[in-house]
Amino acid sequence: ATDMAEHFRVITQLSQKLPQAPLVEDVEIEIGEDQKTVILEAALKVADIGHTSLLLDEHVQWVKLLQKEFFAQGDEERENKMIISPLCNRKLKRNGPAFGENQIGFFDVVVEPLFKAFVDVFPDLSPLTDQIHVNYKFWQENTKKNSFELVIKE
Repeated sequence: ATDMAEHFRVITQLSQKLPQAPLVEDVEIEIGEDQKTVILEAALKVADIGHTSLLLDEHVQWVKLLQKEFFAQGDEERENKMIISPLCNRKLKRNGPAFGENQIGFFDVVVEPLFKAFVDVFPDLSPLTDQIHVNYKFWQENTKKNSFELVIKE
């Protein structure tokens, strides 16, 4: 369920296969096995990118760790004469997860659609999207100021 190749399928199915009424504690709605599977897949995806909904300082720490992981992968790919995966080449300028424009694209394409679909089904989780908007604004502001380097320095 954390496979990005399946990301948009899960969002589509979450939006299409579940009852229009949101799932809340005091309302019982019968759902089938395929619907349960979609909910579980979506929950795993939300957990996989859950750092985007953490408080800003914690989110930035996660992005720094992702930057290290991605660059380590790119270094290994370079060493093994392989094609370096996207966002993994430390030798390119404006590359890596901690670069503001990359975070904005990630939020726009991956984070926002998934969390919106999930919160549409589970509205009690709306504080997650509130924090996502705070974190998104941080990346927008730092990208405008061209100060993304400040968040990736140790």
